[in-house]
Parts: sequence; C-alpha cells; structure tokens
Amino acid sequence: RAILKSLPNFNHVDLTYLRHVFVVGDLHGQLADLLHIFNSNGLPSTDNAYVFNGDFVDRGRNSVEVILLLLVALILYPSSVFLNRGNHEDIMVTVRYGFFNELNQKYRTRKAPLIDLFKDIFSWLPLYSYVD
Repeated sequence: RAILKSLPNFNHVDLTYLRHVFVVGDLHGQLADLLHIFNSNGLPSTDNAYVFNGDFVDRGRNSVEVILLLLVALILYPSSVFLNRGNHEDIMVTVRYGFFNELNQKYRTRKAPLIDLFKDIFSWLPLYSYVD
C-alpha cells in the first residue's frame, strides 16, 4: 500500500536512461496478450520500460491476474514500469463491464474486501505519463 499511495498524479518517463520504452494500452483482462508482450519485448528491466495506459481490467477473463502481474512488476521495477489509470479503473465501470463479476466468481466469500482494496488501488494510480 505504501508504494502505491506514494505514486505521483503523473509519471515522468525520462528517456535519457532507458534503451526501450513500450507503450501498452487496453489489456482488458487479456493475460495471454500481456504475456505475449513481455515474451516479445522482454521483461521490464533497466533497459526495457513499459508504460501501461490503463484499462487493465474488464471484458477479459483474467483481469485479476493482469492487474496483479502489473502491480508486482511495478513493485519490482519501479523505474521501469509505469501504470496509468484508465476509465476502467473505476469501481462503477467495473460493475458494468465485468471485473466485479470476475471477483464474485473467483472469490465469492471474500469479494467485498477485494472490491474495497481494488477501489483504493485504482484511486492511487497516476492519471498519465509524460515521456521525454
């Protein structure tokens, strides 16, 4: 929580120290797509930075796995992984488009605290990234 709460409202991605920057958008719970992106371009590292432009959840079948993998990557590589909040990182949108239902199906008895946790996590994510 401390790492996520300390994130700024926007990310500054400084190209001076990065060899590659990959911008990824709209994963929508597609874990296979995220794994393909990492397999094709390499995992996040000091050479490979990733800017994820929101919409991590909803529509796909693996939204939980996608957001957890991205959060782990952010924690392990804070200077190489940048997560931006999209319109689907909003609890009202997740109710309509599937993330809420996925939490209900996968974690029936424990969904309430998870919904609260993800609501907080989403609110702490930066709104945009500035790349220069």
